[in-house]
Amino acid sequence: MNKIFEIKANFLSIEKNEEFGYFQVAFTDDEFECNNYVLLNRSFIDDAQNKELDMSCEYIEINDQVNSGYNLCKNAILGTDFFKLIFKSNYEFSEIFIDISSLDLNRKAIEYLIYILEDKIVFI
Repeated sequence: MNKIFEIKANFLSIEKNEEFGYFQVAFTDDEFECNNYVLLNRSFIDDAQNKELDMSCEYIEINDQVNSGYNLCKNAILGTDFFKLIFKSNYEFSEIFIDISSLDLNRKAIEYLIYILEDKIVFI
């Protein structure tokens, strides 16, 4: 299935949540009244439960928890004005295309994306 989710990101949120132990990066179409978003996170707590439940990898959510899951991403490409996630064949979408031309991805956001996606991300 070649279903592509596209979003024009106008707002970027990054977070290191110490209480629950995860890094998170979210791209949204609006800061306060968002209609579309893509959220990526990954736990930095490496415990047996996360490994057992296959949650010691990236989590991706598109607009709702109904469209979410762990270890969905096959690879990712970060360009100067876009971010593309390509999914494994067992997911509803084949890819996500995020127009990030309105954003200024800072160093911390890039570091978090590298942590979340590990060796799945390439930069062009």
